[in-house]
Amino acid sequence: MTRAPLAGRERELHSIRTLIKGVGRGRGGALWIEGEPGIGKSALLEAFDQECRDAGVRVLRGAARQMETGLPFAALGSCLGLDGPDPPAAVARIAEVLRGSEEPDGSAAYRELAVIEMILDLLEELCAAGPVALLLDDAQWADRPSLLAVHRIGLATANQPLVLGLTTRSVPHNEDLVQLVDSLEAQGGEGLRLGPLPVPDIAALVEQQLGARPDRGLVELVAGASGNPLYVTELVAALKRDGRITVANGVAHSDPRPDALDPDRVLLPESLAGVIMRRLDFLPRSARWVLQVAAALGAGLDVAELAVILDRSPVELYGVIEDAVEAGLLADSGGELVFRHDLIRQALSESLPATMRAGLRTQAAHALADSGAAVERVVRYLADDAALDSRMMDWLLGSADALVARAPQAGVELLERSLARIESGDPRAGTLRRELVRALLWVGAPDRAEQAARAALAALPAGDDDRTEEVALRAMLVHSCFQQGRLGRAISEAEEAMRTPGFTVPQAARFEFLAMQCRFTLGALDPAEEPAARRMMAVDDKVVHAYGLIYMSCLHFMQGQYGEAIQYTDRARAALTDRESLPEWNAGTMLNRAFCLVELDRMTEAAETFETGTRRAELHGSFYWSWYRLGTAGVHCLVGRWDDALAEIKAGLDAVEAVGPLRALDSGWGMRGQAALIALHRGDLDNAVSLLNAPGAVHRDAFYGYIRLWAEARVHEAEGRPRQALDLLFEAWVGADKLRRHRGLHYVAPDMARLAATLGDSKLAQQLAKDVARLAGPDPVPSMRATAALCRALADNDPELMLSAERDYATAGRPLYQAYAAENAAVLLAGAGRLVEARTELATAADLYEGLEARWDSGRAEQRLRQLGVRRTGPNPRRRPKSGWESLTETERKIAALVAEGNSNPAIAARLFISRRTVQSHVSSILAKLNLTSRVELAVVAHQHARD
Repeated sequence: MTRAPLAGRERELHSIRTLIKGVGRGRGGALWIEGEPGIGKSALLEAFDQECRDAGVRVLRGAARQMETGLPFAALGSCLGLDGPDPPAAVARIAEVLRGSEEPDGSAAYRELAVIEMILDLLEELCAAGPVALLLDDAQWADRPSLLAVHRIGLATANQPLVLGLTTRSVPHNEDLVQLVDSLEAQGGEGLRLGPLPVPDIAALVEQQLGARPDRGLVELVAGASGNPLYVTELVAALKRDGRITVANGVAHSDPRPDALDPDRVLLPESLAGVIMRRLDFLPRSARWVLQVAAALGAGLDVAELAVILDRSPVELYGVIEDAVEAGLLADSGGELVFRHDLIRQALSESLPATMRAGLRTQAAHALADSGAAVERVVRYLADDAALDSRMMDWLLGSADALVARAPQAGVELLERSLARIESGDPRAGTLRRELVRALLWVGAPDRAEQAARAALAALPAGDDDRTEEVALRAMLVHSCFQQGRLGRAISEAEEAMRTPGFTVPQAARFEFLAMQCRFTLGALDPAEEPAARRMMAVDDKVVHAYGLIYMSCLHFMQGQYGEAIQYTDRARAALTDRESLPEWNAGTMLNRAFCLVELDRMTEAAETFETGTRRAELHGSFYWSWYRLGTAGVHCLVGRWDDALAEIKAGLDAVEAVGPLRALDSGWGMRGQAALIALHRGDLDNAVSLLNAPGAVHRDAFYGYIRLWAEARVHEAEGRPRQALDLLFEAWVGADKLRRHRGLHYVAPDMARLAATLGDSKLAQQLAKDVARLAGPDPVPSMRATAALCRALADNDPELMLSAERDYATAGRPLYQAYAAENAAVLLAGAGRLVEARTELATAADLYEGLEARWDSGRAEQRLRQLGVRRTGPNPRRRPKSGWESLTETERKIAALVAEGNSNPAIAARLFISRRTVQSHVSSILAKLNLTSRVELAVVAHQHARD
């Protein structure tokens, strides 16, 4: 079939060319084309493709298919060539992650995030080499992970030489696609809505097709095709083939042939299906049958699979394909049959009876299953209930592990349908129920997983001595409660399972461990539980022994014994040689180790551990990923790299929003709290309040819930309510009892001590100093020794002890806390009449605050000292400008220089050992500060400043 010319689409072509010109200058963008089938979307996308290639833009083009909507990344994978022969290493790595098995307790949402990160890395590498266009046809059939990835790609076009082009039908639109289009539009993307061609353009289209100007009668005849270019071209071709068009003197005339039953009505050719089938008359009947089967089976089909389904030689099928390609019916795309237009496929498919089409899909499922084809290929043909017969249910039982890992959403749908069809007493029902629970956990539906787990447990046969099935279901029930944030319920379920008669010691120990993890997450782990951990360590089972080591590590962490916690963590990690035996806990134990390093003042090592853990968590789709982000941002906050912390927080919040919170494990509230604290230090009260009022659950009692509490107290103080601020913090301090240190409240102690001193609450100040000294222990690290000294110095009005705290904070590399100590030292020295020394300490504090841009703290310090007769001397501090080259931070200047060298974001991330998302956040900030729109412009500016 001849491709429909682009008559009447000049406006759309202008938009495409404008977008391509922009990408040549380093500015990307997005464009989507909407319209009914046959209206010319694919033809316009083809023109888009050619315009890009003519301009030297690399094109990645693919199409979504209706039968693959349940296969993760199928649509975007067609653009990247995930199934192509000899893919590049980066593409092959993405395909390997998608096809590889994952642990049963994994989360599909975070696994999808890992793949999206890899895709963004790939595109950024390609963009570093030159402009890139990613074109996706038929986006209405795209799977949800592909749409989520396209959303992220759309955001990336803002400052990369990257063009995004989509086509989609006008209706129906699924909600995910609607949100994607809204997102692209918000980013400045353009939508082209193709309507019917007007009569003059129809005439031009016919003239292009025939090489002659159509007369009025011919134009009126084809105008009945509703201005749809595909119908117009097919109708003209049918009229010409039937001998009903003649050309004389450069004018095409039509034979009207009135309908015998209605003389006023012109007789049109056969239906479109008939037209297409007649075009196959030149093919042998067997070849036509192959194409009808291919059409009935889907929009695209691997030739080798078609050979298996039809039990024919691939060589024989390639002969048929060659003839069909020459006739313009098919395109051969990487060994896969692709119909030129879905209307052609639909017409061919509907030329077969509906019962025959269903039978063919059943035959395809059986043949591919028997051949050992990948599960995601087999499930394409199980949409009909008739195909899901007893034989395919047996296949499903044997393939459930792979199906849930590779296509969990399709697995949920297939397992639910299977359970609806199977008899309750069927021995296969139990396994199907268990796999459904697992699949629901994978797709991030813990509430539905809980319901399914309870139903499966209720259906277990009584008196079964083998408790393996029950153990697996109960463990998934605990996990489903955990993911919903119902940690109390998760603990209750785990403890009930521990008491179940008939469970072996290792089986019961699994639930003891799960209960411990829930308590640990809540901050409710009791040091008295150490005998339980030691019992687990003594069990002659490798996995249970590792559980016991992790248990001991958590207990020591809770008690502030961080060196011992690291030792147990390292032993547990060494014991877990079989990764499948203990899913997720490698990521968890590394996270625990990183936080221990922070508490030991080993900040460089902690930062490296957080970053390494982040990369591994992203790669394996761990639900601990967001906690790593929180920890990395926390390190930046402590060492004074606040702008880096904000970049990390922005990157983390973007990703949390993209995948959706996993409730109890979501650290978005923690990162918002960190951002709010920085805003408060810098005097931006409105921004802080906005961050604290963001929607979402607040878990003050969970790990690091103190961050939000701290920010709330800071708001009270900033708004003139210091007593309320102190009461809020001290109530939490007292309520923490023996576990306050792990909850981070020792970081808040200097603020509590200052507030108590300012308010004259000596009793509270003395109690706080005593408590912190006990927490510090006999041999504290410098930062904790400094905190204990600061609290005691304020309680006892001891300036020398405060100066000692200042030195220890400097040794630990904590500039904010060093400034706190200097400020308090100035106050204590002034109170003792040592005004010269007080002025020196005030200057030290002010310099440190200004280095952090902590304007609110600097103003507070000067006000406190002014009341004691001490004023700062010297010039007013020079604030960093808000825009221009001088507004860039040290990290931003480094990144700008690396961008100027032509490095992609992944390459910069590797050089600076930070995440790609953090680099992207920095690049966005740099472009905004410099009022630039692309990396190309940034490279020019950076080169200019490098010469200066």
